[in-house]
Amino acid sequence: ITPVKNNKWSVFPNPATAQKIFVSNENGIDAIEIWNMLGEKVFAISLTGTTKYEINLPSTKSNYLVRLTSGKNIVVKKITFE
Repeated sequence: ITPVKNNKWSVFPNPATAQKIFVSNENGIDAIEIWNMLGEKVFAISLTGTTKYEINLPSTKSNYLVRLTSGKNIVVKKITFE
């Protein structure tokens, strides 16, 4: 396993109080997937050349895992909706 270097992902706001979150990566975003804590995929999109993306989700108080892909780099971040 090779650690990811210079891969500046942001998922904000976190914790989120509204149903809108933003994902950004200066190297570009290829795909975004969001999974709830039951392991159900609640959002997925494939992108090309985008560095920032806005996501609208139902405002359910819960935690989610956000899987972000850029090229061969994959990062998973946890986000909380309050």
